[in-house]
Amino acid sequence: MKGKSNSELSGIDVELKEAVCDALVNSLVDRISGADQRGQTILGSSPRRGIFAGQLLPRFDSSGNDDETTDIRIAAVGIDLVAVAGVGATMRVTPRFSIYVRVIPQWRDLVAGGGELEFDFRLRASTQQRIDDAIRTERVPALQAAGVDRPDWKGMDEAKRSKVRALRAQILADVRKKAYSAHGINLLSGEPEVSTADMQPTGTPVTDPNTPDDSASPAPPIARLVREGRELPLNLVDPASVPGKWRRLDLQLPTLEFGCDSSETDLNVSVETYNAALANAVATQLEAWVVGEGTTEAWRDASIQPGDTLTEAAWNAAMTALAVRPVDRNRVVPDLSRVVLKVERQTDFVDPTSLSMRVMLDNQSLELMPLDARGRCNTIFNSGLSIALPKRAHRPLRLDRVEPSYRFRDHLDYPAIGLNCGVQPEAAGDDLILRTTPAPRFAQPRIVARNIDVSYQFAVLKDPGFDASRLFALPEAYTTWINEQETRLKDTVTAGLDPVDAAIEAARLRKDIAAQRAEARYIERGVELLIASKKSHDALLDSGSNRDTLERRAAPWRAWTMTNEAFALRDAYDTTRGWRLFQMAFVLAHIPVFSSRMDEWRDYHDPLLDEDGVSLLYFPTGGGKSEAFYGTLLFAMFLDRLRGKDRGVTAMIRYPLRLLTLQQAQRLLKLVIRAEMVRKRHDIGTWPFEMGFWVGSQNTPNHYRDFRSEIPLAGDPDLADDQGLDGETGDDAQRDRGRRYVEAREAYDKIPNCPVCGEPTGLRRHEADGPLGKRAVILCFNDRCDWNREHGKRQPLPFLLTDDAIYARTPTIVLGTVDKLAMLGQNTSTISKILGMFGLARRIDQRGNLANPRSEEDLKRDPATDHSFNVFPAYAGGKRVFHDPFPSLIIQDEAHLLEESLGTFSGLFDTLLDTTLEDIADMAGDGLEVARRWTGDGWGAPRMPKIIAATATISAPERQLETLYQRVPLRFPYPGPDLYHSFFAEPAAPPAWNPARMSLAASLPFALAPEQTAPWMRLYVSLMTNDATHTVTTVGVLAAFHGIITSLWDGMLDQTRRPAAIGAIRAAVSHGTAGDWHRAAIDRAVAERREDDVLALVDLHRIALAYVTNKKGGDQIIDALSAAVEHEHRRVGRPHASFDSRLISGGIDMKDIQAVMEAAETSFAGADYPDVAQTVRNIVATSAISHGVDVDRFNSMFFAGLPSDIAEYIQASSRVGRTHVGFVMLLPTPQSRRDRYVVETHDIFHRFLERMIAPPAVERWAENAIKRAMASYVQAWAMLRESRDFVLKDDARKFEVAHMDQVSRLAAMEQRDHLAFTRALVGFMLRASGFAGKGGSRLGSPHYEEFYRGLVDKQVENFARDISARATISSLRDYWKDLPTFKPPMTSLRDVDEAGYIVAAGRDPLARGRSTDVDRRDLAKVMKAIRTQRGSASEMDADGGSNG
Repeated sequence: MKGKSNSELSGIDVELKEAVCDALVNSLVDRISGADQRGQTILGSSPRRGIFAGQLLPRFDSSGNDDETTDIRIAAVGIDLVAVAGVGATMRVTPRFSIYVRVIPQWRDLVAGGGELEFDFRLRASTQQRIDDAIRTERVPALQAAGVDRPDWKGMDEAKRSKVRALRAQILADVRKKAYSAHGINLLSGEPEVSTADMQPTGTPVTDPNTPDDSASPAPPIARLVREGRELPLNLVDPASVPGKWRRLDLQLPTLEFGCDSSETDLNVSVETYNAALANAVATQLEAWVVGEGTTEAWRDASIQPGDTLTEAAWNAAMTALAVRPVDRNRVVPDLSRVVLKVERQTDFVDPTSLSMRVMLDNQSLELMPLDARGRCNTIFNSGLSIALPKRAHRPLRLDRVEPSYRFRDHLDYPAIGLNCGVQPEAAGDDLILRTTPAPRFAQPRIVARNIDVSYQFAVLKDPGFDASRLFALPEAYTTWINEQETRLKDTVTAGLDPVDAAIEAARLRKDIAAQRAEARYIERGVELLIASKKSHDALLDSGSNRDTLERRAAPWRAWTMTNEAFALRDAYDTTRGWRLFQMAFVLAHIPVFSSRMDEWRDYHDPLLDEDGVSLLYFPTGGGKSEAFYGTLLFAMFLDRLRGKDRGVTAMIRYPLRLLTLQQAQRLLKLVIRAEMVRKRHDIGTWPFEMGFWVGSQNTPNHYRDFRSEIPLAGDPDLADDQGLDGETGDDAQRDRGRRYVEAREAYDKIPNCPVCGEPTGLRRHEADGPLGKRAVILCFNDRCDWNREHGKRQPLPFLLTDDAIYARTPTIVLGTVDKLAMLGQNTSTISKILGMFGLARRIDQRGNLANPRSEEDLKRDPATDHSFNVFPAYAGGKRVFHDPFPSLIIQDEAHLLEESLGTFSGLFDTLLDTTLEDIADMAGDGLEVARRWTGDGWGAPRMPKIIAATATISAPERQLETLYQRVPLRFPYPGPDLYHSFFAEPAAPPAWNPARMSLAASLPFALAPEQTAPWMRLYVSLMTNDATHTVTTVGVLAAFHGIITSLWDGMLDQTRRPAAIGAIRAAVSHGTAGDWHRAAIDRAVAERREDDVLALVDLHRIALAYVTNKKGGDQIIDALSAAVEHEHRRVGRPHASFDSRLISGGIDMKDIQAVMEAAETSFAGADYPDVAQTVRNIVATSAISHGVDVDRFNSMFFAGLPSDIAEYIQASSRVGRTHVGFVMLLPTPQSRRDRYVVETHDIFHRFLERMIAPPAVERWAENAIKRAMASYVQAWAMLRESRDFVLKDDARKFEVAHMDQVSRLAAMEQRDHLAFTRALVGFMLRASGFAGKGGSRLGSPHYEEFYRGLVDKQVENFARDISARATISSLRDYWKDLPTFKPPMTSLRDVDEAGYIVAAGRDPLARGRSTDVDRRDLAKVMKAIRTQRGSASEMDADGGSNG
């Protein structure tokens, strides 16, 4: 069979995908609960080993007095429900469970017969003692004879130590063999067995490694010697017990019937009578087995001689003789007489018509003593119960965690709550059947973008001649849809409600309809602007006059077409590619935001959509949020060039994590490169589109000077590419340089493959642009690459790696971590450079690189001597470089992660950025042509950046965004009328080839149809485990899953076994209507000879993604998993020596994570499928997997415990099922009541996952946070004050401007006018912290204004007096190091806590020896171990540091 390409995989029948996913989940649950065919017999000492779910353990200890149930010892399972009183209904309860009885193993069960069971044969104790004594006597002389009894380990190098260790091991093995040989025992040949006591860890000798261990030598594998017929006197071997084998008996149990309205006495009598009948039914079936099959197979307690195990005939003869013995029922038959049903009933004291009922199956048996447990087991397996009652007698429960709303009304009911289980409801005529299940499920329907009759293809929309009025189809369709929903809902939302609730719901509907109409109007205004702009564009073709005005009015239309052209160029491989509906709507709605920065389109300024609001782009993970804000970004970039902003920052894009920052940078660069190619082709502007990678120095150096000299110069003819720099070619010096270069490239080449052609890139030092333009660049060495061909040479990719390059070149996009905002106040030199980016740069060289000289010497020097020019407005007579230099856009992705202290400081520094821009506008805004608000009758305040916050998981966004940005949140797209429908997205339609599924969808209520008929996206499953620790169950489940995948893989590749493999999948499909659809899909695939589709889908589930809540848990799973998988594969007779399991965590570097992802994405398209053992099988991951890890082949995910944050659960689980159907299995932490609650309310919990997210904990007005930011505010204020002085100073006297980061300067100001100094600084701090809030409503201002004003006053007063008294300190940098009034400026937004010290203790109070003193030599060893661990900055770490 050949593998399939991605397009072929996408074309596979979705019902077949559902079928394979469903079958895998069912197979796994059956495997680990012992319910499958393999579970009919269990080999081992107890049936409880290897079964992790569905069993109920004995409740009491062997005395019957103590209840031993715990979180991992569950004895009961049941259902909580509400029945309707007074209807005379009968409830029928049927328990189910199986038991295991111990039986005699057959020859095929033994290792000798190809099975697993081994005998515990041992030498007689006296013989073993003589052998051990001989070994102890002989080994020291033998080592002495070879001169290796006391090696000088410290004096040896590692090679010598290895030789000595090998020699010692060989000598000890010879001694051991000689001792056994003296008794006629010939040990196994091959590598000598090494005593663990004689092993030395590499490079670290033990305290006294030269003394042989006095413990006994390891015992030889006697059973193996016997089995292989080796030289061994059998009379020296003790007999052994019969190995354990258990057979499952599935019992038929009676049904309890009782009236829901029965009296308490009658109910108790019914239950008591039933339990007696239940015990009798179990005993009767056990007795039938004893007198039937048990007569020959029941276990007898006997020992087996070694000779009885040599051949199949000898074994069968011995077992035949054993079966003659009578069955001892007391040793074999479990006592289950105390397994009972319980029924508890209570009338609701508020509503007497409601009966709260608990029906429970309880194993009240006694735990057996170890001797008794050898032959019987009082645990019941595959346990549960079902309840049948008339629908009229059942009252659904109501989810009260979600606020009642017409949107959710149809989804809030659920039938019952499980007790240590989930509940599966099923309709059966007039009855409702409720069944317990250890693995409840919820199929999440796939939501897709709606399609309407509007052109969406990039290739169509890039045409300047496209009829813009056709875009009206989008807002018109939206308005029509809104009208339809209003008509449909206006009467139904109040139906059945009391007047108060009806009024609330009617008001809610009016509010929602109004918000949707406003959203449609925003889109409509964007289309109107484009139509008007296109008219000007068309007029240019005929007009010879007034071209400047027409060109400016045509700018939005041209920016729109060029945006589409860039997307089309990126997706040139598929001309049908285009916008999803909500993406195009989002871009169109925001076109007026950027266009209104132009005088020609000022009337389109809308304060709420522009600066007063923040657009919350809220869409499920994988839905295309990034493309939506990328489209907005590219439009703003092209418009900036067209409106005269030839250079400068258009957008700042921020991410909370470095891993995400880098991944998105690589993704966005593909678009930026195409945009630059489009810009060049249309000849708009002269400065290229570039992207600056603005992250901390732990990721890339902040300065060009930090790059190593072994990185070649760009243009070096001897190193035109990286072929000679692989570290393996050339002489020693060349290889050494190559290795250093490879190390630097792996660390700093953040774009390892060209975004255009896909070929490998390399790192070079670019020094052709003069001293200010020196920078590290990334080159594509493929001369046929479209990027290089466009430029006629090898052109550096437009990706700036270092901060100094970013400040010098002011790239169009500054993309980095949110932590980098701290640079606004972290270092005065850096602040000066940032101010330079925003319009206050002082010099520019002939290559266009900016600089901000501050020293008197530099300022006095004629810039022409450096081939540079002064820049306006820093110099009144300077060169005009800037036009509206402020960013017009800020994008904050994964906004839900901005919570707690990170969110607080992000908000405090965002307002510092606004304050900085406002001050620049105040001192030089008109000269910089800063865009201003149009008030209708004049120009107002300077325009601030438009903020777009994107997330897939957020709760209470209004409060969070108001706290962060002090702006009104505008959610886009606005929610629809229920969980699954909106104008922009809807559930995928049922497959057209299944008329029954389509008919059912049409017959169901609008809101309920999706869950029952829409194609699946992912299947959520929770598994209630029992009788083992969390790590053991997790490893057991993963190992069982891999065993199932291996069996199916091998079966599908073997033509003779293929029908059986497909049959196993078909048999595992769930029952019911959906199961019928899935079985039909399998039958279709077989009939149409599409068996390769089935294997392709098994391959899509091959990789198990195991999420752990902490790295320690991940390490434990990794350590245990390989052995468990090997054991699982031995059980199916499949060698699996290699098991490829990988790790993704915060401690893993980005390149390693990308290597894991590349391995996971490996496709076998067009090639034969390999042995499954040669593929990646497992990935253990922490929260590092949650953002930006998008791999279509992740479709099987296991959660080892529920993450503490439900948003994290949503983000992480969204890694699977993105393109195909996947499943997510939660293995709850047994000790967590929260995790168990998820199992017990599984379907309703997962239906409302997003509603389960806790609101983000973020507070702007935290006193300590305000105080922590004050030093940064001081430095920002100082450098803005210096900039203002610089602008005002005469050009010829700029060198006289005092440096405001000098303490003496600040002290002089304070001493000259204390009140003015403190007033200015207090005023700035209050503005920077957002004290006044935003807008007329002062949104986001503190509730207790006087307190915060007083806090700032006091802190500034202390600072003023302190610097006045310490004017001898030269600079602020030195001041912060010398016990300052404030904590030093923040180096990162996570720079919250003070550094601490770890000091070695002289004593250990918990020591158990004679002395509590700590041996300094031991301490030195520990410290050496710690210090020699590999440590480096991770892509997942917090950003920032001492140097940013």
